[in-house]
Amino acid sequence: MENFVLKDRLRHRAYNFPETLLSFQQSGKAPDPGRNTLLMDGVPVPYQTEKAAEGYILRLIADLPCRGEHAFTWKRGKSPFADLGCDNGVLSVRDVPGGLFEAETKNGVFRYRMDAAFPLLSSEKEISGGSVETVFSKTLFFEGGRKYRFELRLRRGLDYLEIREAMNGFGSGEGKLVVDWTGFAPDARYTKDRGTEKADAYTDEGGKFPFCVGAFEPRTSWWDQRYAAYIDGRSGFWSGILLHDLSGCDDGRYAVWGSAGDLAFSLYENRMEAPVRTGKRAFLHIFCGDRPPAALGSHYFRYYSILSLDKVKDYVLEWEDDKSEYPKYFRPGERTKWGGFYGSHIGKASPEDMMNILDRDATIFSRMEEIEPVSCRAYRSDWAQTFDMTAAQLSDEQFARVRAFAIRSPTRISIPSKTCSPDIPIF
Repeated sequence: MENFVLKDRLRHRAYNFPETLLSFQQSGKAPDPGRNTLLMDGVPVPYQTEKAAEGYILRLIADLPCRGEHAFTWKRGKSPFADLGCDNGVLSVRDVPGGLFEAETKNGVFRYRMDAAFPLLSSEKEISGGSVETVFSKTLFFEGGRKYRFELRLRRGLDYLEIREAMNGFGSGEGKLVVDWTGFAPDARYTKDRGTEKADAYTDEGGKFPFCVGAFEPRTSWWDQRYAAYIDGRSGFWSGILLHDLSGCDDGRYAVWGSAGDLAFSLYENRMEAPVRTGKRAFLHIFCGDRPPAALGSHYFRYYSILSLDKVKDYVLEWEDDKSEYPKYFRPGERTKWGGFYGSHIGKASPEDMMNILDRDATIFSRMEEIEPVSCRAYRSDWAQTFDMTAAQLSDEQFARVRAFAIRSPTRISIPSKTCSPDIPIF
């Protein structure tokens, strides 16, 4: 067991990571909660371990504010935390005989079931975990070798469930996942691009919403979404789904602009349905009463999907670079033309121009959940030029911030060699 430090190396002040599940590859013998206590900044925290090919995986829950750090140390003695079990203080999960599982909140009970066109032959249930996370799973077996596996993960103190499905042998119309509820009476719905609408707005005769929720969907679309929420306006509580892990979604087809819809969710006023067809699907089911529905994108999509702390915690955005070597690709002068996306300019760029792009203009790069393909135009038209012309004038702090910010942008650029004309850089 080795002590270690979790440190924010992104240094991007737009991102303050909330509590989330983290995994660390560790060497040696795994600690025993009955004999070893893990401290975060001197305070005991729950943990659990999982065997790995070499050493073990340490799992814990932690946050990480911008520029923050946490020191993790071990000491002898029994950990004060019991196994999580079926209740994390926000949600409680129960088995449903003959079905899958249900989750109870103070605002309603939400049930998961799989409806199949064939009789159920048998099923297997498994529950495992520790003080950080409990994993509930059921595998259902049907005739013809058809198999459906439903896995639900409950994490200490977090207000969502992570759900994964694996489906084998099913064709079109042979099964569906159904999520319905009691005690929850939504009167509105929310998506990023449609905003908040009445729950029954533009529904068909069966109460079906005029859009679906699929894995690979355009960021801007009125018909297809990556996430959606049901809202009870009286209590402020909402329930939402987010297809957070694209590696966990596979319908066996290549997505051209958007998914084919084979595994997409269809939403109704009183339930959600998704086809069970050969493939796999992953999503978060969120139960929230202390954030607005727009947090589906700005909080959950950002921090539990595209920019999760577990993905970026080991990123180090530092490399050798000498400010005095700039400008490398442009020749700043009194008649230099630069910019074009945020505004066209003539003359020399200043450090203030660069920091304005960072803090005032390039807001899309502070909201990774809203990135679109055309976002790269800002980088090509303004960012790269301005940085090259002002780098030598930036303070060390500004220089570090700009580089860290730039490397987190979604665009990869190819810098030409110095043999290229500096008047026509290739970005």
